[in-house]
Order: sequence, then C-alpha cells, then structure tokens
Amino acid sequence: MECVNFNNLPLSVIQPSYKAYEVDTLVEPRVPRMAQLLFKAEEKKLRAALGRLAEYDDAGASTELRGALAIAPNCPEAFALVGMLELREGHFSEAVKQLPAARKVEAQTGVLVRRLMPTFRILLRISRFQFFAVYPDYYGVSMMLAVALWKAGESGEALRVLRELLNLVSWRDEMRVLAGEIHCAAGDFAAARDVLSVADRPSRDDLDVTAHILRALAEMGCGDYHRAAIALRNDAVYIKERNPYLTTLAKFIYSHALERDGLPVLALRESCGLRLRRVLNPDVRNYIRWREAKLKREIQNLSGDRLQEASEFKWVMSGEKVAEQSVVDVLPPEQRGLRRVYSAPPKTDHERMRRLDEMFRETREYARAADGEDAEDEEQDAEPVQGFDTSRVIDWSISRAGENENCFYDFRGMRKPPDALTNGEKRLKKIEEAAAVGGGILLLLLFLKACF
Repeated sequence: MECVNFNNLPLSVIQPSYKAYEVDTLVEPRVPRMAQLLFKAEEKKLRAALGRLAEYDDAGASTELRGALAIAPNCPEAFALVGMLELREGHFSEAVKQLPAARKVEAQTGVLVRRLMPTFRILLRISRFQFFAVYPDYYGVSMMLAVALWKAGESGEALRVLRELLNLVSWRDEMRVLAGEIHCAAGDFAAARDVLSVADRPSRDDLDVTAHILRALAEMGCGDYHRAAIALRNDAVYIKERNPYLTTLAKFIYSHALERDGLPVLALRESCGLRLRRVLNPDVRNYIRWREAKLKREIQNLSGDRLQEASEFKWVMSGEKVAEQSVVDVLPPEQRGLRRVYSAPPKTDHERMRRLDEMFRETREYARAADGEDAEDEEQDAEPVQGFDTSRVIDWSISRAGENENCFYDFRGMRKPPDALTNGEKRLKKIEEAAAVGGGILLLLLFLKACF
C-alpha cells in the first residue's frame, strides 16, 4: 500500500452530512429594515458583501469587505469572510493573516453575518476524506484558521489553535480528525494514533469512518498492521454502506493491512469484494488486479497449517474474549452474497483451494452485480502486468480531483440566529425608547391641559 498516495477525494463524491434545505435558500434576515437603515457605514458594506456572496460573486464580495475594513479596521465579520475567501482560493498565508482578527471577541464573532444570513454555511475540508460544515462564529473561524495554518506549513501553530479550542469546547470529532491529519502529514504517527483513539467506537456516520481510516493509517505508520486491520474491521465488513467511495477506500486499506499482517487469504477476499468503479484512479484499479493475481499465486504456495493460519483473523472483542474468523469454510451467503454453503469442512489442501477459488469468484461477481457492472468490465484472473512499477509513489493517488478543494460556502445551513443585537437594532431601540418617553410626556401635558 506504500505505493499508493491518498490524495484528496473531491467534494462531488464526499459530500458532508447535514440537515439542510434541498436547494440553496436565502432566509430573510430577522433584522428590521428600519434597523438596517441605521447601520454604520462598515455594516452597510458588509451587508452589500453578503449580497455579493449570495450571487457567488467572490470578487465583488472581496471588494466590499475590504471597503468595510478601510472604514473600520477592527471589523471581525469582515476579517472572517475575507479569510474564508482567501482559503477558498488557496491563498493560505493570506488567510492566516486575516482570520486571527476575527477571533478577538469570542461571543460576538460573526454575529452580524448570522443575523443577516441565518443559513450561511461554510464547507471546510478537515481531512483528505471529509468536509465539515462550520459557521461564521468563533468555533468556525478557529477551525478555518487551523486548516489555513496547516496548509501554510505551520503545523505547530495549527495544533495550538486546536488546543485553545479544546479548552473551550472539549474534543469534537472534526477536531480529532483534523489533528490526526496534521500529525499524519508531519509523520508523527504515534501522536495521530493517540488523538484518534476514539476511533475504537463503532461507526455512526462518514466522519467516524474517516477517523477509522486515519487511525488505520497511523497504526500502519507505527508498523502495527494488525491494529490497523482492527481499526477498519467494522467499517469494511459490517457497516451499512453510506458513502460508497469512502467505504471502498476503507476496504482497500483494510485489505492491505490484512496482507501485511500475514493474512493473504483474508486480504484477497476483501480485495475481490471491492467495487472497482468506486476507485477513481484507473492506475489504482489496474494495481488492484495485479495485486490480486500476486496474492493468488502466494496462496497457491501455501499448504496445511500455514494455509489455515493465513485464513484466520484473531480479534480481541472485549477483555479476554477472543473471536476467530476463518474463510476456509465459506461464509454464509447472507454475509457476503455468496451462493454456496458447505456442510463439511475441507479435508485436503486441494479442496480448500477449490472452495477458496469459488468464494473469490463469487465475491467478485457479487460486488460487480451490486455496482451494475457487466462481466466484460472486469478481468477477474488478470495476470500481473509485466514491468509493473509499484515504486512510483508520486504518480499514484486515489484521486487528484479534490486537491484544490479546501473551502466552499452555500446557504443551506439551519443555524438559529444569535440573540445579540446589531448596532442598527441598538440605535433603533434607543430611538423607540426616546419616542416612547417623548410620547408619554406629550400625553401627560395634554392631560394636564385638559384638566386645568
């Protein structure tokens, strides 16, 4: 697996989970129109910038925001949105300059943005395999800053920002995933493994699967391929498939972990179950076929106890309780889509190999049928490509389509607007209070005049 470079999966196939409107929807701001007329000049510029963003006019929004900063150099909302736009364009160093100013006032960060556009949402890449929805508040700006620092080559500062957040909100799953990615990118696999230790729990969503994938990569980086396989076992074998691209990637890594753990039979079974159309890079699809042929030849050279050992996976479930799984006795059809069930265990190595060959063939056919593939789309027993170079690390990737995708925005969030008042609302409230007092005095004078 060391010959495969796990580049960013594109947003088009790894869409974040969220509760949102079916189409982009601009919710009318809850700020009274009269209050908006009383906005300060920089607030009017910010409102104009949000109007530009609603039209996905980044250049126009940037012009309005810089105009707001020229009027009020300490406007945190403008800094937050400028930093977002710089991150979106891949200008990481510039984003690092802008975003810290948006974190100065924790409670007030992004209040005006969220009042004017309650559904405004930012999709932030926190991992090669995951986007996450954040909002223009202190937490969202801090996550953007951590990503910008990491991309700008300042991993230590990025982790410092996450530690600051940890003191405020405790660990959240997306924080763990981001910290794990930063540690893995720096080659500190032991630290990545520690921060992702929560990945031992069962998967609930795509973010959990992402955490398990990173945990497995960290375990491999530490040389513990057995623990890597355990980290991905539930995601690869038992989990109900949510995102087929993400689960295919989990199974692909799981298969490699099994191979490096000395379990070629299990590794081949998992590889045969891959849906190759979900592997975005055709070079990697060819590599998978080459690797399966290599594993088959390796298995054919096994016999007796060694064949049995290569077919079993020992997995500590809880405490001292240990479970063993064997694929020499073919699994029931409801587990893997297989059609045959044998009543007696195999008595000879030849019989074991015949059953294994049938199982691998049926597993591949089942995966192909589930993905709607035709028989001619697969070369099940393809021989290794002559001269296949597995050392071309730089030329390999799962996908390069998402390398430049770091930050997006849309208007499908369902965020409750903050209760804090904007300056325009405060001014309007003072005017209303003054008018009420003046009206009361006038009524009192008229009453006195009528009485006397």
